[in-house]
Amino acid sequence: VDNRAVVGREVNNDKNGGSFYICNAVPLKNEAGHIFGMVSILQDISEQKEKQQLLEETLLESRQASDRIAGVMRSVDDALFVVDANDNLLLMNESAGALLRLNPEEVIGKAAGSAIWLESLRDKVLETLRKREGNVQFDFEIGHSEQPSPVVMQARSSVLIDPQGRYEGMIFLARDVTRDRSMDRLKSDFISVAAHELRTPMATILGFAELLIDDRVESEEDRRDFVRTIYDKADALSRLLDDMLDISRIESGRGLELFIEKVAVEMLFMPILSQYQKRVTSRQFEIELDDPELLLLADPEKIAQVMENLLSNAVKYSEDQSKISILGKTTIDGYRLSIHDDGIGMTPEQVS
Repeated sequence: VDNRAVVGREVNNDKNGGSFYICNAVPLKNEAGHIFGMVSILQDISEQKEKQQLLEETLLESRQASDRIAGVMRSVDDALFVVDANDNLLLMNESAGALLRLNPEEVIGKAAGSAIWLESLRDKVLETLRKREGNVQFDFEIGHSEQPSPVVMQARSSVLIDPQGRYEGMIFLARDVTRDRSMDRLKSDFISVAAHELRTPMATILGFAELLIDDRVESEEDRRDFVRTIYDKADALSRLLDDMLDISRIESGRGLELFIEKVAVEMLFMPILSQYQKRVTSRQFEIELDDPELLLLADPEKIAQVMENLLSNAVKYSEDQSKISILGKTTIDGYRLSIHDDGIGMTPEQVS
């Protein structure tokens, strides 16, 4: 239009289905220098333009997908990392980097076997990658110097498969299960202790009931004494069950409740010792208590539980007709009761 040369101008022909061209044009001049026409060359670039537009859209979708993936990775609180088909680290979120003390930018693209320094995790990851198994679950521990005990993590694997069914890699997701594992141990300990605590008074009840059933009671006074003992032990057993089932007390952290009162040495220890002397005739009990009238501050019921456990163990792990010695001594700041038997004893591990 302005009679000037045109070089590489892109033009669009909307009337021809939106075709695109590259236009090059030069003016034609006569001898007098007047322009009398133009020579134009049009190069159809519609196909290239379409491919360029497709590429731009693909790159935009790729950036959007990458942003979405990054958003998902950031939103996952648990440690998450992805390994590609060549066993190289492909993705890792900040939680995984902090947990494993790795910089994701430095380890992405490296082999998982060399990037993961933690042996307990690395060995299990490599084994899972080798088998290419999904839904594999395993525990591993991480020890930090600032923590008194290691952090227990539970990891789970998932296999990545493309639309054609080809193996593309694996996702590993790990979460902190330290508290869960601690609770599992507490439950096991509770069951073990509960079984022992319940078995001891039950043994006393059954032992005296057996004497009554077999009519091996020498006097009416002994009979009443045995019945009273059975009743007392059943009552103590009921209170023990109440203590164990008092979940609200346990959850609040109040722990063991003691009901302290002043009790004479003889009244504190002799009832349970007398019961064992009468019931367990297959052992020789030797009892020597200093200062039987001395008043002690104690919880009689809890002391009885302790005595039951110590005496039942002394009987259980010693031979028939062997001697069991009970010795009470006054100390500077209290009273010391010792129970000694000639049984198999305990290993140092059992003592601890």
